[in-house]
Amino acid sequence: MHDSAHAAAMAAHPDDSVKRDEHAAMLDLAPVAEATFTARQSGRWLDAATWSGNEVPTDGARVVIPGGTDVVLDGRIADRSFEWVRVMGSLRLSSDKSTLLRVITLLVDVDGTLNIGDAANRVASLAAAEICFMPRKGRDRDRDPLDLGGGLLSHGFMKIYGAAKTPYGIASAQLNKGDQWVSLDRAVDGWAKGDKILLPGTEADVNHDEVLEVAEISAERTRVRLDKELAFDHFSPFSRSIPVSNLTRNVRFYSAETTPLAARGHVMIMHRQTGTVIDGASFEELGRTDASRAQTIPQLDADGKLKPGTDDNSIGRYALHFHLRSGARIEVAPHIVRNSVIIGSPKLGLVNHGGNVIAEQNIGYRIVGSHFFAENGSEIGAFIGNVAVRSSGSGDRIRARDMTYDFGHGGHGFWSQSGGIRMSGNYAFGHAGGAFVIFGYPFVEEGRTVFFDGHNIGDPKYADALGHVLISNVNFVFENNVAAGSQNGLEIWNHKIYNNHDEVSRVDGFKAWGVREYGVFLPYVKNTALSNLELVAWPQPSAAVGIAGNTLSENIAFDNIKVSGFALGIALPRRGTVSLRHATLANRQNIEISNANKPGRLIELSDLKLGPPPAVPVAAVAWRQTLRNWWHAAKSAAPAEHVDINFRDRMLPENGDIAMLFEPDHIYLTDETGRHRLYFETQLARTVVLRDDGPSALQGLTAKEVFDKFGLAVGDQLAPGNVERLAASSAWIDRSTAVADVPAARERRGVNEIYPMSSEHFLRAGSNVTDLWKVVEGQSSKVVFVDREPPRFWFLPGLRPFEIHPDDVQYGYRIMGFVADHVGKKITVRAFSKEYQDLKVDPDGYVRVSFTVSDMAGNETKEDVALLVTDKAVRRGANINFFVQKAYCGECGYDTLYQDIARMFGLGEDATFITQ
Repeated sequence: MHDSAHAAAMAAHPDDSVKRDEHAAMLDLAPVAEATFTARQSGRWLDAATWSGNEVPTDGARVVIPGGTDVVLDGRIADRSFEWVRVMGSLRLSSDKSTLLRVITLLVDVDGTLNIGDAANRVASLAAAEICFMPRKGRDRDRDPLDLGGGLLSHGFMKIYGAAKTPYGIASAQLNKGDQWVSLDRAVDGWAKGDKILLPGTEADVNHDEVLEVAEISAERTRVRLDKELAFDHFSPFSRSIPVSNLTRNVRFYSAETTPLAARGHVMIMHRQTGTVIDGASFEELGRTDASRAQTIPQLDADGKLKPGTDDNSIGRYALHFHLRSGARIEVAPHIVRNSVIIGSPKLGLVNHGGNVIAEQNIGYRIVGSHFFAENGSEIGAFIGNVAVRSSGSGDRIRARDMTYDFGHGGHGFWSQSGGIRMSGNYAFGHAGGAFVIFGYPFVEEGRTVFFDGHNIGDPKYADALGHVLISNVNFVFENNVAAGSQNGLEIWNHKIYNNHDEVSRVDGFKAWGVREYGVFLPYVKNTALSNLELVAWPQPSAAVGIAGNTLSENIAFDNIKVSGFALGIALPRRGTVSLRHATLANRQNIEISNANKPGRLIELSDLKLGPPPAVPVAAVAWRQTLRNWWHAAKSAAPAEHVDINFRDRMLPENGDIAMLFEPDHIYLTDETGRHRLYFETQLARTVVLRDDGPSALQGLTAKEVFDKFGLAVGDQLAPGNVERLAASSAWIDRSTAVADVPAARERRGVNEIYPMSSEHFLRAGSNVTDLWKVVEGQSSKVVFVDREPPRFWFLPGLRPFEIHPDDVQYGYRIMGFVADHVGKKITVRAFSKEYQDLKVDPDGYVRVSFTVSDMAGNETKEDVALLVTDKAVRRGANINFFVQKAYCGECGYDTLYQDIARMFGLGEDATFITQ
């Protein structure tokens, strides 16, 4: 490291060693002392008098523009390229003439400025400003150990203003195969003949995106004729919901060569929390980080040398990366990116990493991982009115790389770790994973947990003494967004599941259609309200689900939602206070309610309009889709009978806790006759509650017999004798009594919040006791499972053979698998993982690790694992989750999980599992 670089970095970041090292590494790419051309005065780049030596920089030059010097490029330099250009003063590209700068690395120093046009004098529409990033001459690990070089690196200021242009218009009529004129909802200023126009595909299973050219624009500029007829239908069940985007900009940043990935440039705004405005630029085929492989973080040894393998897939080399890490402040002017285009990044498009960035009305196209991304959970700012079309994804599960905090690789339009990012009015089409993802999973950088700065949301009372808020507990705003043609419409993960406040996050005005799995998926989500949603399954018939969560979803309110055409409209949470109001549902099964998995659940249903899925008009379906529908229908069984409200009775929690069936659970339906309680069939006096499982004393007894003898009832309430079956439902309703007041949901917390009351419902037994469910009779009888048999552990197959590469011992190891246990006649399965650091190699060449797993009653099983240290082992570096990644193990054993666990117990296909 040059002394001057170190001194400058120390001055910029005296209290942050990570930023200091990155800053110094950036400056080391372009040492002033190694410059071959230096501007001696302000002036034109193409004027020899501007430069020392009275000569214009030649091919391969290393160029410095010193502080206080303003150099203007007013022409195209197509006959030469430069190794690097370091801007310590000002570099301006002319706004009225076409310009081209071909460079490997363009570096804007702390006080430097890159100007391409300005707000009052944009680059003229008939001119073009281009910065072309030439391929690096090879990977110089001595000069550039952090793999920063090749692209634009700015620690200074950037003002970029391309020609004014309407970024997109919304199609005002259906876009059908054969159409050539497209009508839009607004006048499209700045569009011109020859501009590239993107029309997104809207089906999840095929890519029907079309990129055509403008051939003609109507006088009022609201109709555009394309150079070719549309090859596909671009269907939407909603009016004015498909953006027609213009991909052409006259300020361009692009890679001269796109393969191999190492040849590509990237753009990184480093550490500065304000000072960038990008308006009307395109970023084309930029970025080197590869979504198909786990990311790596370049690391230096004690001598400052790069550790081998740590730069195999360097993190952070994205198309447009605001690499700020931390320090965002709401009172500081944000970075702005608007009306710009990002095309063809191998992992991420626009990234806000620890800063305050406003991204509005931008277009993303063909980004493999995520188009718009907030990285570590500390970010503030907004994604407003952006369009994200097509991501192919990594093929890995959403958390397959969580141990290296490698997220957003699965193919997404918008991904935010931070609740501080407002998402409003965006469009996402054609994504391999969730079109929109809010992901509050804990994030660690440089060994430290990342927190959200409470100052940026008004210093809430739930911030800790340092002003920190867990990133999963920050209220978010998600409004008026649109998704189509993706695996899922909206996913929210790990939000407020361990919250310390009762404030509510809000989803409002979301529309989605053409999803493969879920319109809205809410795993590990609590205290969230969803309103004004419209979800449509397309094409028909669909096996997708409109709205669902998982076993830990809790305290969710749904208001004014419309869901149609799905196999299941909405599966309501199994815990907490849940409401579904003003809903219009038309699905094969409209509402699913399973038994509670936590005591004191309260569900309120009101103002429901329920019916079967709508018939699909043949005229609305392209002939290929008609054929596909017929083929799938011919291969499958007849469609299931329509059900409005399906009560999934005898549904146990994941831990097999039969006793939970008898805990309080209240479900109410309000209609024109008032509020009435709903009941499961097992709450009816004549129904046999437990047929062949649970305490032998209860097996075969009716609900009334169970109640009379033991005082127990499913949901803690026996249904009255005059209940009637609800029409088109498996629920039963008591219409004889209108309920004025409902009980408040009771928050009863067990020792283990995931499995509440497990300490009361499971008892450890002595060695001479047979495992069984029993009723403990007393003043208040209760059901318990007396358990002596320890659980078994099933290792994920990707871990075998148990071995580790010598170079990977330093990074630790992770065990992952499933704890399997017999609970009564069923097998329960729970995920388990454990990490090990500071590994030691024994004299016999093995690393040994041990762990213990327990069942709900506290019975334990100890596992000892000996890892052979061998050069033949997978070389995975710090990526200790390699064994669940597609590149290493395909399906990684998840596809045969239940069969394999059944065999472990000596059982076959007749094994019964607790599944949700």
